[in-house]
Amino acid sequence: MRDDERYPTVVEPDAYPKPAYPDTPEVIASSGPDIQGHDKLSVPEKDTHPPSDESGLPEVKRVCGSRRKRIIILVTLVIVTGAILGGVLGGLAAIGRLGNKKTSFEVPSPIPSSITNSPQKSGPISKTQRGVAASISSGVEGSDVQIFYQALNATAISYRRIVNDEAKAEQKASLSIEPAWGTPMAAAAINGSDPLRTQLFYLSIDSDNRTSIVEAMFECQGDSESFSTVSNTVISGSVDRLVHPETKLSALRLGDGLLRVFYQQTDSSIHALGWDDKSGWYGNRVRQSAHPGTAIAVVAAERKTVHLFYVGLTSMTLRVSIYDDQLGPKGVSVEVDGTPSSDWRPTNSLTGIHVAGDEPFRCYWSQPNNGDIYAYWRDDSRWIGTHDDCWGRVEGGFAGVGWSDQVRLYYFQDSELVVSAQDDKTWQKPAVL
Repeated sequence: MRDDERYPTVVEPDAYPKPAYPDTPEVIASSGPDIQGHDKLSVPEKDTHPPSDESGLPEVKRVCGSRRKRIIILVTLVIVTGAILGGVLGGLAAIGRLGNKKTSFEVPSPIPSSITNSPQKSGPISKTQRGVAASISSGVEGSDVQIFYQALNATAISYRRIVNDEAKAEQKASLSIEPAWGTPMAAAAINGSDPLRTQLFYLSIDSDNRTSIVEAMFECQGDSESFSTVSNTVISGSVDRLVHPETKLSALRLGDGLLRVFYQQTDSSIHALGWDDKSGWYGNRVRQSAHPGTAIAVVAAERKTVHLFYVGLTSMTLRVSIYDDQLGPKGVSVEVDGTPSSDWRPTNSLTGIHVAGDEPFRCYWSQPNNGDIYAYWRDDSRWIGTHDDCWGRVEGGFAGVGWSDQVRLYYFQDSELVVSAQDDKTWQKPAVL
């Protein structure tokens, strides 16, 4: 089906970025599970553009033999130069003060330009490099979840079909295009399709060391545990710039024929691939810049409320852009969590989930290396952080799905693929699949 409305490709960056902490939505951390939440758009950032100077200069007069206009220009240059220098020195001093403050927060260390857990051409991979993707097709008969993941000592991608929380046997995906070692993955099922159809997206590295985004379309008949491969193709060949070798992936289905695959290009901007029956796969820029290798989580209930979560380029904090897919994203983004204790890094795992009713838009995150899981949801004015003691610790990989009043989080813990399940408002401890 034709994707009938492409959103615009031009997105202007924030001309006057906000400071890391002042004037940002307050984040509250609570120890209990999510209780309430409302489908509200983020409060727009304040307009920080300086007002234009409408006043004109007086008549040309001479001061000490020079035109007064020239004197004003010279004085202005001196003031501006001093302000810039003062701002830089003040910023450095502020960083020093933050690091010396008596506080329980840990200030994040600088992030290297190259992320060590990016896909590679040879293996094996570490546990923190293992990706997990999940897709769901839900209906009156229950849920049908598909989980994809990669072993540590092979490029092959395995999958399991989980019908009404009953996991079927592990299978190997039949792929003609070899995945990269430690490839990130994203998946999106066609809801209610019969036979079941789901799309998997992953990275592949060619002989010239270029990174490509690959799609695999799978089909499953009845209650079978095995998928047949319908197609396996590169979908990023038509984009203007190369795919960033450290990119993560996220897939979002907005309706019949409306699919978005989010990734980073080599300039670190976040783009979305869409499908058009006439043009095939095409790309649109969504965010001007994000930190190289940032995790990407995208969730939406409809085309007007697309939530894009990522780690900011300069702020190194969790940010969100909320936009209308039909009209296109704007340059405004909002800080979700800027506290140093969160220690935001591109290696954080993110997954976005929409659940009708309470706290509909959620972002779950975890640091690698057995990191605790936290969630963020938004009330009328702020993003609120929550944690539940029933959530496990993520050793590697992180994905989630939601439907009705149900949530499922999938990840590896102690080398086992586990699930944390929420039924209504009650969370269960992680169970091995």
